[in-house]
Amino acid sequence: NLAATGITGGNLCNAASREARETFLSGASQKGLALLEYGIKWLLEKHVKVTHNLVMAMPRHEAYARDVSMMAELDVVEKSFIDDWTSGFRKDYTEQLRKSTLNVQQAKILKT
Repeated sequence: NLAATGITGGNLCNAASREARETFLSGASQKGLALLEYGIKWLLEKHVKVTHNLVMAMPRHEAYARDVSMMAELDVVEKSFIDDWTSGFRKDYTEQLRKSTLNVQQAKILKT
């Protein structure tokens, strides 16, 4: 499907663009995605940990900080938040890569 036939017919520029896109999506983008996903997850984990420690250090939250079962549940919720956000990032990034070398109209045409 390198002809990239669209509304205006076949086009060598579209063909070259589609070929570059397929080459990029075949491997390099997945390695980049794995690295970005790791970075996003690491950053979120650090941010959540710092925020958690700051909130629990406040005097008005002292009773909550001593509640072991609540802290265990809060850890589960924080991990779930990080996993959900990372998963959402992966889906959005993959969708952006799908449109990476296409103009706005081509992405709409490919979807149909």
